[in-house]
Amino acid sequence: KSDGTYLYMTTDLATVLDRENGISPDYYFYIVDSRQSEHFKQLFSSVKFFNFSNSEFEHIGFGTINDLEGKPFKTRDGETYPLEKLWQEIYSILEKKNKAINAEILTNSVLVFSDLVVDRKSNYKFDINQFTNIEGKTAIYLQYTRVRIKSILDSLEFVKYSTNTSEEDFVDSETSLLISILKFSDIFNRSKKLKEPHHLAEYLYEVCQKFNSFYKDVKIINPNNESLQNRRMNVLLSTLNIIELIFEILGI
Repeated sequence: KSDGTYLYMTTDLATVLDRENGISPDYYFYIVDSRQSEHFKQLFSSVKFFNFSNSEFEHIGFGTINDLEGKPFKTRDGETYPLEKLWQEIYSILEKKNKAINAEILTNSVLVFSDLVVDRKSNYKFDINQFTNIEGKTAIYLQYTRVRIKSILDSLEFVKYSTNTSEEDFVDSETSLLISILKFSDIFNRSKKLKEPHHLAEYLYEVCQKFNSFYKDVKIINPNNESLQNRRMNVLLSTLNIIELIFEILGI
């Protein structure tokens, strides 16, 4: 403009041209607040009109993070809430609850999971006390489940993937857990196709719930029945693999 400033539209168009000249991507994904949807409709239309790119363009919108009253999440003085400040608050809460835990890992987990478990198009209320709870649909519950499985596996000298397993009937909770594990591929493909990570986050919570029900129902460590113990240890190993795989995908 005549005063030396730039419009969002001209800046974004120039960025497309620069990227086309530099890396020529096949897809452009704009992961930006849903309230900017009209801007991106105009941007994509302009790119096609001027024939700046033949690539695919998509706006992946997301909702706002709100306080407990449903208003956009801000600090007490009305400013936008910095992520670093929120991180410090969660870290302080977790450190006070239990000095023995790794508060840094759990803080990162809380921030990632609480954001991704909500449908990205929805606005949601960020409740620090709820998201730092041990019980319920929280990152801490997921992490504790993972630790519980690893502690059991580490407590025995276990030959992984042994074929020497029991033919005794499966208990209901064991069957339910295995069925959940088998759903991973479908859930992953749905999340990938729709670009909606909450399907995977919800599924992760489901697997952890099913495991904890199984854990309460049966005696996993059973020296008097080695083949049954071996089968259940394999179930634990499969569960742990799924949990850690989804952790890696979601960035937990």
